[in-house]
Amino acid sequence: MVLGIVAGGGLLPLLCAREAQRKNIPLKIFLYQEETQELADKYRQEFPEQCVVVRLGRLGELFSAFKKYRVSDVIFLGKIHKERLFSGMKYDLKALTFLAKMSGFSDQEFFDLLLRELNRRKIKVLPQYTFLQSLLLREGVYTKRKLTNQDWEDIRYGLFYARKMGELDIGQTVVVRRKTVLAVEALEGTDACILRGGALSHGKGAVVCKAERHSQDPRFDIPTVGLHTLQKMAESSCHILAVESHSVFVIGLEEMVSFANSHNIAIVSHKPVLKKP
Repeated sequence: MVLGIVAGGGLLPLLCAREAQRKNIPLKIFLYQEETQELADKYRQEFPEQCVVVRLGRLGELFSAFKKYRVSDVIFLGKIHKERLFSGMKYDLKALTFLAKMSGFSDQEFFDLLLRELNRRKIKVLPQYTFLQSLLLREGVYTKRKLTNQDWEDIRYGLFYARKMGELDIGQTVVVRRKTVLAVEALEGTDACILRGGALSHGKGAVVCKAERHSQDPRFDIPTVGLHTLQKMAESSCHILAVESHSVFVIGLEEMVSFANSHNIAIVSHKPVLKKP
């Protein structure tokens, strides 16, 4: 087996590569150059022989690289800024063929086509958590801030609607206060959603909720939070981060807890309710 990690932005692909290497699994890391520039030196220092640079919109280039390096299994991880689709990105013939089969830019539609193509090439797509189980939090409160009954009502309410937004293929984050949705994540991403929701709470505190969609395919797009999420929350006076238990990647929990405690922010892992609270 040669494992391929297709790396977008952020730390997840790097953490996955470290764990795969620790298990002595033959590895190639396909770095999307548009998304991995910030960590490119880190990748090359730690994995000098395993890195292969590819470009967004060049699916033929990626598939050819899979064949060249005899990739048998692949994991897709890391942030891809979807707005690039609307900014004049150049596509190769294979990508254009994919786009011609799609009715829009739906993530699920693209993933379905991608799975069929890789299955045809006898390449197995592994769940994103394959080497990252430790990043999925068990249910509990991880910080010092005391939560009120109103806080718990907002947490349950927000996680319910975060799941609903995922099912509609809109986003995975909502910001709520007093059982009112202040902001919903869409194309602009989590940071903008947090800042907008925090602004609408007028500094009185809001709850940022992140959850997977009900029918989430674990091979693609498991939601992720990290220190940067908390920094945006502190900037916009949001006071609780609630994630769906066992379903959201939490990167750097120890560092996050330290930051959260120093800024009076709560971190909660909770199971969403299935009916509207």
